[in-house]
Amino acid sequence: MITETFHAKILNLLGPEFNRTVPGFTTLVWQKLEEENGDFLRAYYIRLKLKKQIVLFNNLLEHQYHLMKYPVSSKVPLAPIQNRIHPMPVNNLPMG
Repeated sequence: MITETFHAKILNLLGPEFNRTVPGFTTLVWQKLEEENGDFLRAYYIRLKLKKQIVLFNNLLEHQYHLMKYPVSSKVPLAPIQNRIHPMPVNNLPMG
């Protein structure tokens, strides 16, 4: 099921002491939660995945911003001209 990794994360958060003290308790509770709230748990797990993707996208966007703000020096050679297409540095492109 989709929530198996989520279940494992919960067990890790509770810690090994809890699992030793009450063996099988979290598994029983988790099974009941899945039976009664399966749709909620699936939706929650999807939202967690979406949040990770948004964070990753924002990190990539920030990295792109810094690449655009501080372009590589012109000492780096451009690719050779092919098919009469002339390379154009990114910082000279019109924005908007």
